[in-house]
Amino acid sequence: MNNLLLMKRVVLQVLRYGVYLPYLVFYSFVLGPIVGGILMIGGVAVLSLILGPKTSWLALKKAYREEEVRGLSTH
Repeated sequence: MNNLLLMKRVVLQVLRYGVYLPYLVFYSFVLGPIVGGILMIGGVAVLSLILGPKTSWLALKKAYREEEVRGLSTH
C-alpha cells in the first residue's frame, strides 16, 4: 500500500511539472512579448488622445532621440 501511495505522488508531481513548465515557457517567451507590444501600442494611442497627435508625436520623438539613446549630448 505504501508503494502505491508513493507511485501516485510521483506520477502526480511529474504531471504537475509537465503542465506548469510548458505554460511558463509559453507565457515568458511567446505571450509576454505579444502582450507587451499590444500594451505599448495602446499606451501610445492613449497618450495621443490625451495630448493630441502633434504634441504626442513631439513627446515620442523627444523620448527616443538617437543622441540620447547613445548617451551623446547635443547641448
